[in-house]
Amino acid sequence: MTSALETAKSNNSIQSGNAQAGTNIAATIYELASRFQTPLMPENFKTWYDYVTGDNAVLTERIDRLTRNNKSFNPSEFKQLHAEYTDTALGPDAHSSALHTELKSIMGAVNGYLNSSNEYTNSLNKVDAEISDTSTPPDFKSIVSALLEENTKIRQQAASAYESLEKSQESIEQIRTELQETQDEAMKDPLTKIGNRKCFDVSLSSGLLEAESTGKPFCLAIADLDKFKLLNDNYGHLVGDAVLKYFSSLMEELVKEPQVAARFGGEEFAFILPNTNIEDATILVEKLRAQLEISNLVTINNREPIGTVTASFGISAFISGDTPATITERADKLLYKAKEDGRNRICI
Repeated sequence: MTSALETAKSNNSIQSGNAQAGTNIAATIYELASRFQTPLMPENFKTWYDYVTGDNAVLTERIDRLTRNNKSFNPSEFKQLHAEYTDTALGPDAHSSALHTELKSIMGAVNGYLNSSNEYTNSLNKVDAEISDTSTPPDFKSIVSALLEENTKIRQQAASAYESLEKSQESIEQIRTELQETQDEAMKDPLTKIGNRKCFDVSLSSGLLEAESTGKPFCLAIADLDKFKLLNDNYGHLVGDAVLKYFSSLMEELVKEPQVAARFGGEEFAFILPNTNIEDATILVEKLRAQLEISNLVTINNREPIGTVTASFGISAFISGDTPATITERADKLLYKAKEDGRNRICI
């Protein structure tokens, strides 16, 4: 089935890498906004922009699913899409304002060019009428001169429009870069620099959606550092923070795209593992558990050994119909079973 985007793109011939692409992207956004009745406010423009350019695969898949029947969005539905998939990407208000300004600039250039084209068409119609009434060579010479003059004007207008579109394209690319940087930063835990809770939520939702639609395996592993409160009490929060960062670095070394490591909250962490069965997930988690157990951690200032640090783990495999809440609850229960069974172990 042809998606809304494929239909709109075929109407506007989107090609990357030039000023015409900026115009065609804007035209595609306008067509989609009109077809699905979403007013082009800056937030809605950003949502459609990510969809059209393919910058947000999860958003693209979500909109494709919702638009299969060509139904219109109500305002709350589209606002929810923006909140779930693009809200953090907007960053400061200056970014959305800049996008709005560049959109106006692009449409201004397009409208200016269209107005010039209309004037040129009117001139040609006028010449056509004059030719019908003309019989002498001097009159033809005058008509040819008028056509040449009008042709020069339209070429100048086209060059001006092209230059404006090039500048707008450059500005939009800069804004996209800044938005991506803002989005990346917003999805990171400030202490450990791995994914934060927002990253966990988004990655888990998209992973479950893919597993449900493709039938590929998916696992969620939740980890909790054993007796972490006691470590904080004995050595202080700075040492505790250093241990959290060290554990996160071990996690990050093990994951490979599209797998995600995230800080779930406090001393709890998670592996989101698309395309990973329970056996491979267990192997990965065991590597982390074993590496942490043999690490000889010491305090930074006086190199005092802080003893063995361990973690407990619960791993849950995807079951058809799972939601983020159901799979997280199962993994959490398995984690606490690992704690009850003596800690420093994995339960599946």
